[in-house]
Amino acid sequence: MIHGEARIRLAEWTRASPRDHPPLAGRVLSSWGRDQAAALELSGAVRIRELRAGIEVETRSFVGSIDLDGLRIDLAPKMGLPRLMQMVARSYGLGDLTVLEPQLLQSVGQTGFVDLLGLALELEIQRLARRGLLQDYVLCEEEVSTPRGRMDLRRWASSPPSTRVLCRFETYTPDHDLHHVIRAGLTFAAGLVHDRRLRLDLARTAERFFPDVEHRRLTRSDWSEAIRAITRRTASYRRALGLIGILLDGHGVDSERTRGSSAVPAFLLDMNRLFERFLERELERSKARPFTVRRQVQDLAAFRWIDNPRCRRTPELRPDLLFTRRGRTLAVADAKYKDYDVRPLATADLYQVTAYAYACGSQEAAPVLMLYPTTSAELVTAGVLRFAGMGGRSPVRISVLGVPVTRMLEDATYDLGSILAARLEVAS
Repeated sequence: MIHGEARIRLAEWTRASPRDHPPLAGRVLSSWGRDQAAALELSGAVRIRELRAGIEVETRSFVGSIDLDGLRIDLAPKMGLPRLMQMVARSYGLGDLTVLEPQLLQSVGQTGFVDLLGLALELEIQRLARRGLLQDYVLCEEEVSTPRGRMDLRRWASSPPSTRVLCRFETYTPDHDLHHVIRAGLTFAAGLVHDRRLRLDLARTAERFFPDVEHRRLTRSDWSEAIRAITRRTASYRRALGLIGILLDGHGVDSERTRGSSAVPAFLLDMNRLFERFLERELERSKARPFTVRRQVQDLAAFRWIDNPRCRRTPELRPDLLFTRRGRTLAVADAKYKDYDVRPLATADLYQVTAYAYACGSQEAAPVLMLYPTTSAELVTAGVLRFAGMGGRSPVRISVLGVPVTRMLEDATYDLGSILAARLEVAS
């Protein structure tokens, strides 16, 4: 049978069975629910299996919430919501999002991570409004009774007599492209959050501060254009746009990975991508690192088709981070949001980083750093592997290093770049 509204809270990388979790017991998915479960598995977010006793849920590296056939599945971060908000803020360059008071984190946080993001967006818009919302010149074209700007006299002369004339003019107004995105973002957030009061507050904020702004649907292209158009004059809007971008990233399921499946009612943040972005930001702000950091390198000609009758795209190798100095590759790094303090290394991960080592090296294979989050206060060496090489290829050295995420969030002086540089010098 299909139960009524039920809720279950799970951490990342866990498996929940109907025997241990009553909300899953006796639950049967509808045909729609099975389609959505298949889309979730294809996206890599979560695996849902139907058993005789109910359904089994296996979580991965995603946090957020999923609504599936009257069952809400909350995927909670092991580090806790306050730390996650700090990590998101640091990774996306949003400044200090810890302005959320403990009681707000406690109350709103109970309804899910997306609600915290929605609340942060509402507070940010209120902050912008207190400072004064930006007005801008917008080009208008309309028929007016009092001429202004540039008149279209040819059209007026060729038309029946009229007291109105078509004019093109600029007007100073809050109804401009940036505010279109902000208002659409508030409406979008209101449709995602779970808390009814917050949903109403977001809608009221949109109407209160942007009453004269045209209603539009939020699109990725409009948001991207707003980000690209940020200037010194509009820099104060960067944090609000960043929060809207996170909401866009987490909404539904990646349609490319699910082969065009319809969007699943979910908000899911991939912690593996967030961890990768966090490392990139931390390395960029390092003052003492003696190397250049490149992210998601795409120009590696590792594969080429010899026979391609179906005209498929050429597979790409994209290492998360590449460390170079004066044009020479020092190391290639791969971020893995897995608890390698206790879990065994995944063979597939070793295959992947070994391919990176050969693709990024020149004469010899590049050293590899597998970086994962650890609760330790210092960088941890979980092990060093040596792949002997085959067919005359040089060996590959793989260092498995635990990155102290909590320490980095608490201590702004912790310099990951210089610490990794010392490790690379020792390895060389």
